[in-house]
Amino acid sequence: MAFMVEAGAQMEGKLTRIEMDELVALVGGSEMTSQQFELFVQQLKHLSPQQLRSLQSEISSNLPSEPAAIINDDEMQLISSLFRN
Repeated sequence: MAFMVEAGAQMEGKLTRIEMDELVALVGGSEMTSQQFELFVQQLKHLSPQQLRSLQSEISSNLPSEPAAIINDDEMQLISSLFRN
């Protein structure tokens, strides 16, 4: 997970390098506890828009893609109608 941390970040409401390292250490390696997740969510409020976009991109690349529908709604209705009384 790569985030840009700027010098003087704390003054601007952004995470400092140490805070970012702590956050990465918190989430790295193993599954988060619910308490760790809540801390992580609260830390998101301190990220810049650029950092949030970077995180969003990272999350999107790690999510499994949604499977494409095998049949559309019209086809499903047609099949369903075959089994009605």
